[in-house]
Amino acid sequence: NPDTELRDDAICTTVSFLRGKPEAGVAVCRLVNSDGSFQRSVGVFPNLPQSLLSAFSLTSLLPNDLLVGPTTCARFDGTVSAPIDWASGAFMLFRREALDIIGGLDEQFFMYSEDTDFCYRAHRAGLGVWYVAETTVVHHWGGMNSISRRGMLWLHASQLLFLKKYYPWSCRWPLTVLKYVALLVRAPMYLLTGAVTGNPRLLEKSWYVVYVAARLLVTPWRYERGMTGPSRAWTEVWRSE
Repeated sequence: NPDTELRDDAICTTVSFLRGKPEAGVAVCRLVNSDGSFQRSVGVFPNLPQSLLSAFSLTSLLPNDLLVGPTTCARFDGTVSAPIDWASGAFMLFRREALDIIGGLDEQFFMYSEDTDFCYRAHRAGLGVWYVAETTVVHHWGGMNSISRRGMLWLHASQLLFLKKYYPWSCRWPLTVLKYVALLVRAPMYLLTGAVTGNPRLLEKSWYVVYVAARLLVTPWRYERGMTGPSRAWTEVWRSE
């Protein structure tokens, strides 16, 4: 990404890792925020236990990582290299043969979740996705979309599009319901915390999440197989935001 800053010879280290691990088709590294704090940038593919706990911000209360995967828990600090489900595309290297096998990024994901989709296709093709803890990249995350109504809408819309691309209806509907629950639970949390602390950004987020939930409900998010370029729903949102 253009908002990243390379450190520790990140490219060479990651390339060396791929060369030494033939089962790995995709590799990412440890990301940190501008202030040097750890940035959680990996996760598991959507599943019911993870979505249920995440909706109520309870993943950090798990006694172990077996239920939803280590990358969803607050305890994951990125100090150990490990195979993962998906990672942020802020810094991602992959073998040329991986690109030949699974193709490039899906253009229907106009913003966000295109990296999750890429990793999902890598797994389906039998290519491992690995987190490399030995090197670090600074990700000055957010930019123009940081805590914005537009960025929040794009993020959650892309996640719904991912579900519609891969998950059958029987699996998709409870995950979709939990997404709306998560948004509506966070609205009063942001409002109360913002009011108590006097933080205007949290007060903004409280109504952002309500807007996003409403907009997701009325916009026909569909994955259109065989289509290149952003989906029609993206075009509609882009014009109105």
